[in-house]
Order: sequence, then structure tokens, then C-alpha cells
Amino acid sequence: MKRIRIGIIVGLISLVPVMVQAENVYINTASLFMFWPAARTIGLGGAFIALADDEATVFYNPAGLAQLVQPKTFSSSFARPFGLVSFGAVGVATRNWGGYLVLLDSGLLERRDLHATPLGYFRFTSGALLLSTGHKVSDNLSAGLQVKAYGIAFPTPAVGISISPALLYRRGAFSIGVVWRNALGIDIHHLDSGYREPWVRDIAVGLAWQGSDITLSLDFNENLITRGDLRCVQIGVESNRFAPLVLRAGGNIDWKSIGFSLFWNNLRIDFAYVIYPHLPPSFLVSLRFQ
Repeated sequence: MKRIRIGIIVGLISLVPVMVQAENVYINTASLFMFWPAARTIGLGGAFIALADDEATVFYNPAGLAQLVQPKTFSSSFARPFGLVSFGAVGVATRNWGGYLVLLDSGLLERRDLHATPLGYFRFTSGALLLSTGHKVSDNLSAGLQVKAYGIAFPTPAVGISISPALLYRRGAFSIGVVWRNALGIDIHHLDSGYREPWVRDIAVGLAWQGSDITLSLDFNENLITRGDLRCVQIGVESNRFAPLVLRAGGNIDWKSIGFSLFWNNLRIDFAYVIYPHLPPSFLVSLRFQ
């Protein structure tokens, strides 16, 4: 049963281009970026575009790098999405510059036909390198740029590059962020077949409010306006009322998350647990050093 569920999930990931054409949805082969690089951001429901206050801003909003409070941070994360495949991320950030390396791997899977006859083995492995920079335009406004290099190693090779510009405005406890995701780029090129797949391009907006012991965040993209799709709305709440224990919760229509952080000297341990209505739950653990 476990092999069947793994096969279904990995099959969906690898068949995303077909799903896009058939259902007119807005995802593509680069499904790696549907996962989150840090447990804190998952615990916040993925709403981090305006919050953008640690190394995960490299992934969500590069403009936040110009306004980092901690000048140097490093984090590593590991997850088991749906309890079946492996996802890992390593990130580093300094003020104005940062990078992330992410990897998704299914492990070795047995391929079978409709009659359960073995047809051999395969695996799905993809990875990406993200490099970001952010700089202040004024005391309250910063601009950033993210370069994203994506590749598939198995079962068939593919490569692609995209560029995403971003803005972040902070005034007091309130902040707003805007990211034009994959605004420019080289299409994802499937080397064996020659097929070229365009990046999904959209404009995403985030709002955040940071009080003395509670933080609220909200993200959405243009599909909320153009399609009326509430699935693109993500919300999160974080409380440090019980410091050094920080609690958080978030999600959207399709999934819900809870999480926490524990601080010990320069180390922060983050944990998030995600619940889906029709899929196995997922978890992510992150270690952050500053």
C-alpha cells in the first residue's frame, strides 16, 4: 500500500505538465517550489512575503534581505511530505545577500502496469539553487531580486532559470511585500524530448503586522482577483507570549498547520506539522543558527 501511495504522489508530481494543459491550473513541472524551505514558514501557513524577517526571505521575498535584524543566519531543514518522499533545504543569509539549496527525492520505486506486473524501477529527483539580493531604497522601502536555477535529474533531465523582482515596505508594526514571481526566465527545457515548459508567472502580495507578543501574516496572489480562487490565500499567526517557546498556526482552504520554535543560545529549533484532508500528514524540522 505504501508503494502504491508513493507512486501516486510521485506520478502526480511528474505529470504536472499534462495536468496543467488538461485542467488549466497554475502549477508546472517545478513542483519542488510547492514545498516550503523552513518549518517556521510552514507553521505560519506559508504566509511570509511581508514578514520576511529571517533567512527564508531568500525563498519568499528577496527584498527582506536588506532589512534583516540578524546580520548572519544559517538553517537546514528536512521534511517527509505526505510521509512518503524526502525534501531537504539548506539556506544562508547575510544582510543584502542569501542563498538556498533545495532537493526533492522519491527514492527508488517499482514501476508496475495496470495488472500489477513489474516493469522495472524509477525515481523522481529534482533540485534548485536560489540566489537572492536585497537593498534599501529608503528607510522604509527595499527592493530585491531572486535568481532561481531548477533541474530534474530523474526520471528524465530538465533545466530552467527564472528571475523574480520584489519589494518590501515596513512602517512601524505593519509591512507589505510584493513579488513578481518568475517575471523573466528561460523555459524549463526537458532535454530528452525537447519540450519547453514556461514558468508559472504571477504577482504575489503579503501583509503582516508584528505586535509585542503576536504576529499576523497574510499572503495571496493575483488568482484571488482574476479567478476568485481562495486557495491562494494563506494566513498565519505566531505568538511569543511563552518565550523561549514560540507557538504558531496557519494554513489555507486545502491544509492546516501548527508549529513551534525553541531557542537555546544561538540555536533555534523549529517544528511544523501539516494536515491535509485527503493525504497523509507531513512534518518539517529546521535548525537555525545565528
